[in-house]
Amino acid sequence: IDCLFENALTALTIQIQDSEAFELDIRYSKFLHNEVLCIKLSLLTPGTNGTSQVFLRVFDTHFMGNGLRNRRLTESGIIKITSKAEVNITSARIITSIQNVTCSENYGYFMNLNASSAVTEETFTDIRLHHNIQSLSQKVARKFAVDSLYYSVTRETRVRLINIQCIQNFDLRCIAIHSQKADVEIRNSKLVGQSANESNLNKGAGLFLVANITALLNVSNTNFISNKAAMGGCVFVNAPDGTLTAKFTNVKFEHCDASRTGCALAVGEPPLPHQYYGSCPSKMHLTITNANIVACQGKSRKCIIVFLCLKSGVIAIEGSQWMNNLQKTSSSLRIRAENGNGEVALSVSRSSFKNNEGSSISMKAPNSNGGNITIVDTLIANNVKRSTTGLSISPKYLLKLVNVSIVQAHYGLKMISRADPRREVYPVDIAVYNCTFKDN
Repeated sequence: IDCLFENALTALTIQIQDSEAFELDIRYSKFLHNEVLCIKLSLLTPGTNGTSQVFLRVFDTHFMGNGLRNRRLTESGIIKITSKAEVNITSARIITSIQNVTCSENYGYFMNLNASSAVTEETFTDIRLHHNIQSLSQKVARKFAVDSLYYSVTRETRVRLINIQCIQNFDLRCIAIHSQKADVEIRNSKLVGQSANESNLNKGAGLFLVANITALLNVSNTNFISNKAAMGGCVFVNAPDGTLTAKFTNVKFEHCDASRTGCALAVGEPPLPHQYYGSCPSKMHLTITNANIVACQGKSRKCIIVFLCLKSGVIAIEGSQWMNNLQKTSSSLRIRAENGNGEVALSVSRSSFKNNEGSSISMKAPNSNGGNITIVDTLIANNVKRSTTGLSISPKYLLKLVNVSIVQAHYGLKMISRADPRREVYPVDIAVYNCTFKDN
């Protein structure tokens, strides 16, 4: 309590061995100008009963000016928690509570949690991460998995991030999570200006989340502004061949870009050149409510603003708007249904797509059974000078439009599919009620 850790190589180094429970509590302290790490916890062996619990609490503490610039082979950062790779700690639990912490003008990451066999319960509240800088080159940072302020590799992750201010950190993603099972909540937060120099962060400059079995993501009352990555400029999420449940409520994506796809958001990955299938969740339930996606753009080539790839599931969009996404964008919302036994259901209600470049809603089913689409009380109105398509829908989908207006598009509705002799003929089923197609 009320300690000053200053000008050390590593301020605190603790090795945990043969212990069933370990606790570290830090309050009202300062860590200033430490060279490599501020806090390092290493879980070497479990307790005598084969289990181990680690409790870390950091409250009301300031980290500033730590780390060294231009390190070549070793990383620097603030907090690092590891478990020894050759020790099979099947019942390790890491419980962290970080509250009212400022991390500014440091070289390196904020939290590196590398414990692939552990289960975590983490809470971060009132955290300010600003003007931190990557201490390594991007190539070396990826090798050491330290290209994010918060980086987690565990068996199961449960993390709550509340009132996180992640602002103008250079060459560092804000949040990265790799796990078998993940349960992530972000609320009342602001992620601004996460970018890299020449080669952008690979995926998700604000949030990168990949869970191999199940992923639960709940983002609410959060703004993503001026974030840049190769794919998923703000957010990249995937549960390859697993199950994804995600909710975005009262969120803003503004002035974000990507050099590949998903200027604002990417779920799953499109197939690479010469590949037939992409990487995506087997089942997905995605809800987007009261989202504002404004002035996002492609970087070196046209990108899709929101890209969603799945094999089966339900997508519901309500009360959201895409507006003024005009620079190097090919589609506002594109959904790609990959090979799978299930179908995809999309509902869009009380939403608007105004002054965007490219198609507004595009639904493709190159390798799937299709499904159904319902669009209600929605406006699509683009600049007449641009070649745009209101709705570009695969005929595999049953389409229902109710009180939809499509104004000043090159094509109001386009349903075209290339002939495929390997597949049966799909009937076209369209229902249109009380709709307006004007000046197309």
